[in-house]
Amino acid sequence: MEGYKEFVSYGMKFNLSDLIGFQNFGITASYSPNRLLPENERYHLALEYSHFGFEASATLNNSDFYDLFGPTKSSRKGYSIGAKYHANLIYDTPEIMDYNIYASYYGNLERLPSYQNIIASYDRF
Repeated sequence: MEGYKEFVSYGMKFNLSDLIGFQNFGITASYSPNRLLPENERYHLALEYSHFGFEASATLNNSDFYDLFGPTKSSRKGYSIGAKYHANLIYDTPEIMDYNIYASYYGNLERLPSYQNIIASYDRF
């Protein structure tokens, strides 16, 4: 069960990983049956893949469990695709120096990806 905007969404989550956890694959698929939502916003999909320091993700009408309870809504209309790379330069605790590289693309936007109260004046980002 997840939340999308102000509606409940029902679905399934599937995770697959090797025994050590170096590679992970996850898929979440859900459906919001409420007729107040347009037909193209009722389906929700999230794909995630990680291998060592590399991560890739894709979403369609992203939904979130905490949208059911919290004041902050992170669900978003539209789609996204992204990639991330993380590596350590120094890992000798307590001294740690690392870096992250992110790249994301968003389409069919209604609101900005990280700001629930700001309506997007464009549909791609």
